[in-house]
Amino acid sequence: MNRDELVQKTLASDELPTLPIVASKLISLTSKEDTTLTDIAKLVSQDIALSAKILKVSNSAFYSFPQQIGSIKQAISILGTNAVRSLVLSFSFLSMKKGKSETEFDFEKFWEKSLASAVAAKLTLEKIKDADTEEIFVTGLLQNLGELVLARTFPAEYDTVLQAVENDKSNSIDVEESILGGNHSFIGAEVAKNWGFPEVLILPIQYHHEPEKCPSKNNKIQLSVKAVYLSDLLVNILYCRILVNLYSQEHFPLSTILCCKL
Repeated sequence: MNRDELVQKTLASDELPTLPIVASKLISLTSKEDTTLTDIAKLVSQDIALSAKILKVSNSAFYSFPQQIGSIKQAISILGTNAVRSLVLSFSFLSMKKGKSETEFDFEKFWEKSLASAVAAKLTLEKIKDADTEEIFVTGLLQNLGELVLARTFPAEYDTVLQAVENDKSNSIDVEESILGGNHSFIGAEVAKNWGFPEVLILPIQYHHEPEKCPSKNNKIQLSVKAVYLSDLLVNILYCRILVNLYSQEHFPLSTILCCKL
């Protein structure tokens, strides 16, 4: 396959993950300048389970607000539009399950590393004045979206990729290109475009392995690309060299260990 064929087959696949309706509509809604807090609250409130999750996180120690947040509109008012959008996209992404076909792809490990990357990216940008740390969280979470997509839409071929990477200690990007005709960064960005994601989320997905190639002149996007690139390096180092030992010795959930260590 070439890249065009890979995109066509991926987008046409029955196994391609889809965003929940609320998340999809929210992306479009928040891109409009005349959108109000009431508009966003009304949309999010349509999904009772999602609303409950957002309120639970809003009232958790993660944010440590002095007052109780009792409604989605109040959550949006206090947290901000980007934070709520990030929470919606995060919950939507983390709810995606493996496909029907058997595969060697480790979905649990994928979610753990995605969450750790999100935390690392957020902590990295917290050191930079006026950086949007809420948006970078979801960017870090989604950076390897293409791996999930390829594992679901081409399970047999992606198993071959995983085996080649494991046996030959090869670079996954090169192996993906060789076997599938495109890599996970490329296909992740294409799926994100198909979902209607804004450029500020698409470009970090596409260039998180090669930040120097990002063509955008937007400083915010450049910061996001570099932060996501760094978070991927940090998580891979910690995951492979330190945390696996802690996990095997202490039997703690790896995502918990990663969040604590970062």
